[in-house]
Amino acid sequence: MRSEVVSLGTNCSGRTLSVLLNSACGPFVYLYDFCALSPDQNEEVGPFQSIRLSATDSARGNELQWNPSNESVFAVVNSDGTSSTYAVEFIVTVFFLVVHRKPKKFDILGTSRLKVPGTCLSWSPKGKQLVVGDAHGSIHQFKPEMLLVRSIGPPSSIDAKGNVLERCVGICWLSSTEFLIAYAPLSGESLTVSLLRTRKEGPPCWTHFDDIIYCSEQCASPQRAFFVFLLQWNLVLCGSLRSSEVNVLGKREGVWKVWSLNDNSRIELPLKSTQDENFPCGICVETSSETLVRMGEYQELVNIL
Repeated sequence: MRSEVVSLGTNCSGRTLSVLLNSACGPFVYLYDFCALSPDQNEEVGPFQSIRLSATDSARGNELQWNPSNESVFAVVNSDGTSSTYAVEFIVTVFFLVVHRKPKKFDILGTSRLKVPGTCLSWSPKGKQLVVGDAHGSIHQFKPEMLLVRSIGPPSSIDAKGNVLERCVGICWLSSTEFLIAYAPLSGESLTVSLLRTRKEGPPCWTHFDDIIYCSEQCASPQRAFFVFLLQWNLVLCGSLRSSEVNVLGKREGVWKVWSLNDNSRIELPLKSTQDENFPCGICVETSSETLVRMGEYQELVNIL
């Protein structure tokens, strides 16, 4: 079996690159020092740490997410039902004015085995807890040590739609009481994005955005949704492996709504040379640019990629 790269990620400090891949020996994560990828480096580039994420060869890594506040901690969910959090301890050395990071050790902070395998995960905005979505549409909230806090079943309005069981294919923790969840049927590749609001008393409240992501039949990839939460702007970029367009959810006056973008403002991939659709493998937003872009006659805005 050839190794399959599932996802790339970076920790909150931007110093460590993670590569999650599946192999004949199960899922692994390889960690790289971003500084070692500099064109000024003459040494051969390789991972400074590799971690086997499951003892089961047939297991597959479904998702890996770094803690948004702690650069050393990440969480992963596997197809064998295990969900774990890891902490990597680094040794920082300076050699010829170049900072090198080498692993000292790594620890497993906690592991939980769900009856239904987890399919996706998300940390809370401050990284104090995390939530895991499973293959039957339920979500499970955990502390970083993988101690279960609570579980919430899928919305009945989706569960009863055509009597089709839905699975979680993407999740984003927005606030202490709000979660954005993408559902897809087990036997199909359509997509429904739902907003879950939890309450101390009473049942959870659901809002469904059925038309936020259009999925093409041209793509053969299994359904997977991804969200980029821009907290400072109260925006969420919503995409899918099976959609060439990225859509926007925005919150104004306490209400989340789908934004309707002008044709010249839409976020979509260009067509291939064959005029077939292109499909993304993920979304990343670069906000460090200081280059101003002129918008109209007087206004200048910072370029965002």
